Amino acid sequence: MFPRIFTLLLTTTALPVLAAETLSPTVVSNTAPVSTTTPARAATVKTEARTIDQSIALALKHPTLMSSEARRQQAQSNLSVAKANRWFTLSGDAEAGVQHYDDEGNSGSAGVGAIGLSLNQPLIDGGRRRGAVHTAAEGLAAASENLAWQQRQRSYIAAQTHINLWLAQELVRNNADNVAQLENIVTEVRARLTHAESTVTELAEAESRLATARAIQAERITALGAAQASYLRDVGETATTVAAPGEGPQEEVGSYGLHPLVQAAQHAVEQAEGIYRQRKAGNWPTLDLRGRGSHNAFAGTTREEDASNAQLTLNLGYTFIDNGATRGEIAAAKAAKTEATSELENTKLEVEAARLNAEATSMEASRRVQESDRARAQTAKVIGSLTEEVKQGNRTLRDLLDARRDQLASANAWSQAYANRALSNYDLARWK
Repeated sequence: MFPRIFTLLLTTTALPVLAAETLSPTVVSNTAPVSTTTPARAATVKTEARTIDQSIALALKHPTLMSSEARRQQAQSNLSVAKANRWFTLSGDAEAGVQHYDDEGNSGSAGVGAIGLSLNQPLIDGGRRRGAVHTAAEGLAAASENLAWQQRQRSYIAAQTHINLWLAQELVRNNADNVAQLENIVTEVRARLTHAESTVTELAEAESRLATARAIQAERITALGAAQASYLRDVGETATTVAAPGEGPQEEVGSYGLHPLVQAAQHAVEQAEGIYRQRKAGNWPTLDLRGRGSHNAFAGTTREEDASNAQLTLNLGYTFIDNGATRGEIAAAKAAKTEATSELENTKLEVEAARLNAEATSMEASRRVQESDRARAQTAKVIGSLTEEVKQGNRTLRDLLDARRDQLASANAWSQAYANRALSNYDLARWK
């Protein structure tokens, strides 16, 4: 059966999802380090925030791409071999030794030697050599397209791990701000309690909210460490903090070229066609031009036995009976060609489905960014007015604590939506 020369990777990678529990306005920072307590970290390569383009550039040097490049180089070598086999071969041989002779009283020993040259030029082979060149050329083209796809895939993985790390550090930052706000509230409630302006119940509730926020912060810091480890695995270098990813590549919907996976599948069909031609060539006779020239020499004797000869022949060959082996090879090659054609059609459908899904996800992600941005702005207004009302005694402390919870939720939701929009655009670029 004809071997598959590319790997179809169409599994949909989930967008980064981290639950949102806390709230306070989030300012997207490209350079500010993440405020954590002391999570375990790998050695830092750079102190400044690394951009997503830098992450992708590093990932394209990742060891996983070396195997795809090696397969392309192997295909290039196979093509060189197939082209070389179309031409004649010229080989030489030589031998030397000592010969004892005894001829009617004339005896002795003499050095003997021989040199020769052999020429072989295939003339007719039923198209076997042309089929081999066609197969190798298409194999090289398929390997090149597969390498292009692996580079796209690696770029997407790098973007994904960069975005996940950015999201993890943003959630840490959001929650750290929430902890700071709750600490201020607890301090204020304690001060008011001494003046009988607050109750023990209110203090207990504020402290409970603060303890919960601190526990969540510990979880966020752990998640940040995991994101940093994933970044090292996928990019190949460590990074403590990364810059905001932006909106990602902007692809015009519908303006796509022929995808590398589809092109690789097309070349696979042509490669199967080349193998089919080679198998059919087994039904045809072969005709070779062969030549041989040699010279034999004796040394250390007066005998005149040096001799030279040369010959040039045409050799015709044909297999009359092979017990159906050739017919079986032809049938197998034809079936492999049919399979490759079916795989091509299936790949077209898979790629088109992935494109449509990426388009829909990108549009939905953009819509959610707008919605979460409005929600974040609205909760910020609520906090501003509610704080004054609590001081005036018109609203309770619980109202303020609930508003702080909603504010953190909206901040985390915005960070999540921002990350999803960027990743969905990189996903769309992967299938263009």
